[in-house]
Amino acid sequence: MYSAGRELAFTGRESQIHQLRAVFGQSRNLVISGPAGIGKSALIKQAATVLPLFVCHNPASIDDLSRQYLRYLEIHSGVYSAQQRATAVRLLISQNGYPIGFDGMDETSIATFSSRFGKLVEHVPRWIVTRTDPSATGLLFDGVRDFAHLQLLPLKRHEVRMLIARAVSQNLFPSYAIQHVERFYRRSNGSPRILTELISAIAQYGSDTEAVFLKSFDLCAERLAKISPSNEASESAT
Repeated sequence: MYSAGRELAFTGRESQIHQLRAVFGQSRNLVISGPAGIGKSALIKQAATVLPLFVCHNPASIDDLSRQYLRYLEIHSGVYSAQQRATAVRLLISQNGYPIGFDGMDETSIATFSSRFGKLVEHVPRWIVTRTDPSATGLLFDGVRDFAHLQLLPLKRHEVRMLIARAVSQNLFPSYAIQHVERFYRRSNGSPRILTELISAIAQYGSDTEAVFLKSFDLCAERLAKISPSNEASESAT
């Protein structure tokens, strides 16, 4: 159901991919911040498809990180002890020299980051994905004082229009869907997650006529609002 939405996920985010390429070229530490559903995890995972970047999800321990990294390299690690895995991974990370991405980091994870993983990744850039805005809170990572900051914001109206136009070009919607960009914008508040879920759901329902399209829109928007009521934005008729 959501495969089409995933293909649309980076419409309007092309400039951020260019920014990540630039940060990668500078070998800098990076923080990607923004509210839930804004596309932080999707962005760094997309970056990992075009850059030599390993991304792990909020590892609980050094051994957790070590196991994830060895799986990424397709190296079987079950016969080794935790200490052996950590030693091997530290050497591999240092030799590769590429950034390590840490997705889903909360304030507690960030506060203890250096003490838990500092030595393991001390020779490579660290890319942190978090809802916490270090600029707003003053929170800095121990040992990570120089970092670039990419704050993801909701899509603007013209970016939502680009997204709907892409859906039309992929034959997910008829051309008249462009006339209802404001509906999509108001329902989603510019959230890429809500937009792609809404697009995929409407595409599944079908839109043979404009009246059917609008009915599908209302049904799908209402269903998504029940699943995540806090994500629903107020909408007036257009």
